[in-house]
Amino acid sequence: MLRNPRRHYFSGGVTCAGTCQHIAVTTPDQPFICYFDPANQQVKVAQRTGAGWTSQVVGPAQSGCGALAVNSSGQPHLCYGGNSSTIYAYRDGSGWHAQSAPGGGCDDLALDSNGAAHITYRVDHGASAQELLYAHRTASGWQSESIGACHLCSVSSLAIDRQGYPHVAYDTQGDGPGPNLVYARRSASGWAQQTLQVLHHPIAISLGVDSNDYPHIASGANSYIFQDASGWHQQQSPADLYPALALDGAG
Repeated sequence: MLRNPRRHYFSGGVTCAGTCQHIAVTTPDQPFICYFDPANQQVKVAQRTGAGWTSQVVGPAQSGCGALAVNSSGQPHLCYGGNSSTIYAYRDGSGWHAQSAPGGGCDDLALDSNGAAHITYRVDHGASAQELLYAHRTASGWQSESIGACHLCSVSSLAIDRQGYPHVAYDTQGDGPGPNLVYARRSASGWAQQTLQVLHHPIAISLGVDSNDYPHIASGANSYIFQDASGWHQQQSPADLYPALALDGAG
Protein backbone atom coordinates (compact mmCIF):
# COMPACT_ATOMS: atom_id res chain seq x y z
CA MET A 1 0.00 0.00 0.00
CA LEU A 2 1.24 3.46 -0.88
CA ARG A 3 1.66 5.42 2.33
CA ASN A 4 2.27 9.02 3.27
CA PRO A 5 1.15 10.54 6.56
CA ARG A 6 0.68 13.97 5.09
CA ARG A 7 -0.82 14.50 1.67
CA HIS A 8 -0.72 13.60 -2.01
CA TYR A 9 -1.85 15.78 -4.91
CA PHE A 10 -3.65 14.36 -7.91
CA SER A 11 -4.61 15.51 -11.37
CA GLY A 12 -7.33 13.93 -13.43
CA GLY A 13 -9.56 10.92 -12.81
CA VAL A 14 -11.36 12.13 -9.69
CA THR A 15 -12.48 15.62 -8.72
CA CYS A 16 -11.94 16.46 -5.05
CA ALA A 17 -14.01 19.29 -3.65
CA GLY A 18 -11.04 20.11 -1.40
CA THR A 19 -7.52 18.67 -1.28
CA CYS A 20 -7.01 15.00 -2.10
CA GLN A 21 -4.87 14.03 0.85
CA HIS A 22 -4.30 10.27 1.07
CA ILE A 23 -4.39 7.25 -1.18
CA ALA A 24 -4.52 3.54 -0.36
CA VAL A 25 -4.56 0.79 -2.97
CA THR A 26 -6.18 -2.60 -2.49
CA THR A 27 -5.75 -5.82 -4.39
CA PRO A 28 -6.54 -5.96 -7.27
CA ASP A 29 -5.39 -2.36 -7.70
CA GLN A 30 -8.50 -0.48 -6.60
CA PRO A 31 -7.50 2.90 -5.14
CA PHE A 32 -9.24 4.81 -2.37
CA ILE A 33 -8.71 8.54 -1.85
CA CYS A 34 -9.52 10.38 1.37
CA TYR A 35 -10.09 14.14 1.22
CA PHE A 36 -11.57 17.10 3.06
CA ASP A 37 -14.42 19.13 1.55
CA PRO A 38 -14.03 22.58 3.18
CA ALA A 39 -17.23 24.01 1.70
CA ASN A 40 -19.33 21.39 3.48
CA GLN A 41 -16.90 20.71 6.35
CA GLN A 42 -16.91 16.99 5.57
CA VAL A 43 -14.40 14.20 5.14
CA LYS A 44 -15.09 12.07 2.07
CA VAL A 45 -13.70 8.88 0.57
CA ALA A 46 -13.62 8.23 -3.16
CA GLN A 47 -13.21 4.73 -4.57
CA ARG A 48 -12.33 3.72 -8.12
CA THR A 49 -13.85 0.56 -9.55
CA GLY A 50 -14.36 -0.72 -13.06
CA ALA A 51 -17.33 1.64 -13.39
CA GLY A 52 -15.31 4.71 -12.44
CA TRP A 53 -15.05 6.87 -9.33
CA THR A 54 -17.68 7.06 -6.60
CA SER A 55 -17.53 9.27 -3.51
CA GLN A 56 -19.08 8.83 -0.06
CA VAL A 57 -19.43 11.21 2.89
CA VAL A 58 -17.76 9.79 6.00
CA GLY A 59 -18.84 12.53 8.39
CA PRO A 60 -18.45 16.15 9.55
CA ALA A 61 -14.93 17.32 10.23
CA GLN A 62 -12.96 20.30 11.46
CA SER A 63 -9.89 19.59 9.38
CA GLY A 64 -8.46 17.26 6.77
CA CYS A 65 -8.19 13.51 6.63
CA GLY A 66 -5.40 12.43 8.96
CA ALA A 67 -4.71 9.01 7.47
CA LEU A 68 -6.25 6.22 5.41
CA ALA A 69 -5.75 2.44 5.37
CA VAL A 70 -7.57 -0.48 3.76
CA ASN A 71 -8.09 -3.83 5.49
CA SER A 72 -7.72 -7.33 4.05
CA SER A 73 -11.39 -7.29 2.99
CA GLY A 74 -10.86 -4.17 0.90
CA GLN A 75 -12.71 -1.86 3.29
CA PRO A 76 -11.37 1.62 4.17
CA HIS A 77 -10.45 2.84 7.66
CA LEU A 78 -9.48 6.42 8.40
CA CYS A 79 -8.86 8.93 11.16
CA TYR A 80 -9.42 12.67 11.04
CA GLY A 81 -9.95 15.74 13.19
CA GLY A 82 -13.45 16.17 14.57
CA ASN A 83 -14.68 18.85 16.98
CA SER A 84 -11.53 19.05 19.17
CA SER A 85 -11.23 15.27 18.97
CA THR A 86 -9.93 12.46 16.81
CA ILE A 87 -12.52 10.50 14.85
CA TYR A 88 -11.81 6.93 13.78
CA ALA A 89 -14.14 5.69 11.05
CA TYR A 90 -14.39 2.48 9.11
CA ARG A 91 -16.68 0.93 6.54
CA ASP A 92 -18.08 -2.59 6.52
CA GLY A 93 -20.95 -4.36 4.79
CA SER A 94 -23.53 -2.30 6.67
CA GLY A 95 -21.98 1.10 5.96
CA TRP A 96 -19.82 3.64 7.78
CA HIS A 97 -19.19 3.60 11.53
CA ALA A 98 -17.44 6.33 13.51
CA GLN A 99 -16.20 6.68 17.08
CA SER A 100 -14.02 8.99 19.14
CA ALA A 101 -10.34 8.10 19.44
CA PRO A 102 -7.62 9.63 21.63
CA GLY A 103 -6.18 13.03 20.79
CA GLY A 104 -7.36 16.12 18.96
CA GLY A 105 -6.47 14.80 15.53
CA CYS A 106 -4.26 11.95 14.30
CA ASP A 107 -0.97 11.88 12.42
CA ASP A 108 -1.16 8.37 11.03
CA LEU A 109 -3.20 5.18 11.04
CA ALA A 110 -2.12 1.58 10.47
CA LEU A 111 -3.94 -1.75 10.65
CA ASP A 112 -2.37 -4.89 12.07
CA SER A 113 -2.77 -8.43 10.71
CA ASN A 114 -6.05 -8.79 12.62
CA GLY A 115 -7.46 -5.57 11.20
CA ALA A 116 -7.19 -3.65 14.51
CA ALA A 117 -6.47 0.07 14.22
CA HIS A 118 -3.36 1.81 15.55
CA ILE A 119 -2.78 5.58 15.48
CA THR A 120 -0.20 8.20 16.38
CA TYR A 121 -1.09 11.68 17.62
CA ARG A 122 0.47 14.68 19.36
CA VAL A 123 -0.45 16.57 22.53
CA ASP A 124 0.66 20.15 23.23
CA HIS A 125 1.97 20.97 26.69
CA GLY A 126 2.44 24.70 26.19
CA ALA A 127 5.01 26.82 24.36
CA SER A 128 6.81 24.47 21.95
CA ALA A 129 6.69 21.40 24.20
CA GLN A 130 4.84 18.46 22.70
CA GLU A 131 4.41 14.76 23.33
CA LEU A 132 4.01 12.05 20.72
CA LEU A 133 1.61 9.27 21.65
CA TYR A 134 0.56 5.93 20.22
CA ALA A 135 -2.83 4.26 20.69
CA HIS A 136 -4.37 0.99 19.56
CA ARG A 137 -7.97 -0.17 19.50
CA THR A 138 -8.96 -3.22 21.57
CA ALA A 139 -12.24 -4.90 22.43
CA SER A 140 -12.44 -2.79 25.60
CA GLY A 141 -11.59 0.51 23.90
CA TRP A 142 -8.52 2.54 23.01
CA GLN A 143 -5.25 2.05 24.89
CA SER A 144 -2.74 4.94 24.75
CA GLU A 145 0.90 5.25 25.71
CA SER A 146 3.61 7.88 25.32
CA ILE A 147 6.37 7.44 22.77
CA GLY A 148 8.21 10.42 24.19
CA ALA A 149 8.60 14.18 24.24
CA CYS A 150 9.18 16.05 20.99
CA HIS A 151 9.98 19.69 20.30
CA LEU A 152 8.08 21.47 17.52
CA CYS A 153 7.22 18.09 16.00
CA SER A 154 4.88 18.25 13.02
CA VAL A 155 4.58 14.80 11.46
CA SER A 156 4.81 11.11 12.28
CA SER A 157 4.43 7.90 10.29
CA LEU A 158 3.35 4.55 11.72
CA ALA A 159 3.75 0.91 10.66
CA ILE A 160 2.97 -2.37 12.43
CA ASP A 161 5.30 -5.34 12.06
CA ARG A 162 4.47 -9.06 11.83
CA GLN A 163 4.71 -9.45 15.62
CA GLY A 164 2.19 -6.67 16.14
CA TYR A 165 4.72 -4.11 17.42
CA PRO A 166 4.50 -0.48 16.25
CA HIS A 167 7.31 1.39 14.50
CA VAL A 168 7.16 5.20 14.27
CA ALA A 169 9.24 7.79 12.43
CA TYR A 170 8.83 11.45 13.38
CA ASP A 171 10.51 14.83 13.44
CA THR A 172 11.66 16.84 16.46
CA GLN A 173 13.61 20.07 16.59
CA GLY A 174 17.23 19.55 17.62
CA ASP A 175 20.20 21.84 18.13
CA GLY A 176 21.08 22.00 14.43
CA PRO A 177 19.70 24.02 11.51
CA GLY A 178 16.75 21.71 10.94
CA PRO A 179 14.62 19.16 12.76
CA ASN A 180 15.87 15.65 13.47
CA LEU A 181 14.40 12.50 12.00
CA VAL A 182 13.76 10.06 14.86
CA TYR A 183 12.87 6.39 14.60
CA ALA A 184 11.10 4.66 17.51
CA ARG A 185 10.17 1.02 17.93
CA ARG A 186 8.20 -0.65 20.67
CA SER A 187 9.17 -4.05 22.04
CA ALA A 188 8.13 -6.03 25.11
CA SER A 189 10.44 -3.84 27.18
CA GLY A 190 9.00 -0.53 25.96
CA TRP A 191 9.92 2.19 23.48
CA ALA A 192 13.43 2.79 22.13
CA GLN A 193 14.34 5.82 19.99
CA GLN A 194 17.18 6.58 17.57
CA THR A 195 18.00 9.91 15.91
CA LEU A 196 18.86 9.21 12.28
CA GLN A 197 19.51 12.49 10.44
CA VAL A 198 18.82 16.22 10.19
CA LEU A 199 15.88 17.05 7.94
CA HIS A 200 15.92 20.07 5.65
CA HIS A 201 12.27 19.78 4.65
CA PRO A 202 10.20 18.30 7.51
CA ILE A 203 7.04 18.27 5.40
CA ALA A 204 6.52 14.53 5.11
CA ILE A 205 7.89 11.26 6.43
CA SER A 206 6.80 7.87 5.13
CA LEU A 207 7.63 4.63 6.97
CA GLY A 208 7.26 1.00 5.99
CA VAL A 209 8.32 -2.30 7.59
CA ASP A 210 9.50 -5.21 5.47
CA SER A 211 8.82 -8.94 5.90
CA ASN A 212 11.79 -9.22 8.28
CA ASP A 213 10.42 -6.40 10.45
CA TYR A 214 13.15 -3.96 9.38
CA PRO A 215 12.14 -0.29 8.91
CA HIS A 216 12.40 1.70 5.67
CA ILE A 217 11.93 5.49 5.78
CA ALA A 218 11.54 8.11 3.07
CA SER A 219 11.77 11.73 4.21
CA GLY A 220 11.39 15.19 2.73
CA ALA A 221 15.16 15.57 2.45
CA ASN A 222 15.80 13.51 -0.70
CA SER A 223 16.60 10.66 1.64
CA TYR A 224 15.78 6.96 1.81
CA ILE A 225 16.99 5.21 4.97
CA PHE A 226 16.63 1.53 5.74
CA GLN A 227 17.86 -0.99 8.27
CA ASP A 228 18.97 -4.57 7.75
CA ALA A 229 20.98 -7.14 9.71
CA SER A 230 24.19 -5.12 9.21
CA GLY A 231 22.75 -1.81 10.43
CA TRP A 232 21.39 1.42 8.95
CA HIS A 233 21.95 2.56 5.35
CA GLN A 234 21.12 5.80 3.56
CA GLN A 235 20.59 6.49 -0.13
CA GLN A 236 19.70 9.53 -2.18
CA SER A 237 16.05 9.64 -3.19
CA PRO A 238 14.43 11.69 -5.98
CA ALA A 239 11.52 12.59 -3.66
CA ASP A 240 11.99 15.97 -2.01
CA LEU A 241 8.97 17.49 -0.26
CA TYR A 242 6.25 14.81 -0.41
CA PRO A 243 7.71 11.30 -0.38
CA ALA A 244 5.48 8.24 -0.35
CA LEU A 245 6.93 4.82 0.38
CA ALA A 246 5.64 1.38 -0.57
CA LEU A 247 7.45 -1.94 -0.18
CA ASP A 248 6.93 -4.86 -2.55
CA GLY A 249 7.04 -8.54 -1.62
CA ALA A 250 10.84 -8.55 -1.70
CA GLY A 251 11.03 -5.59 0.70
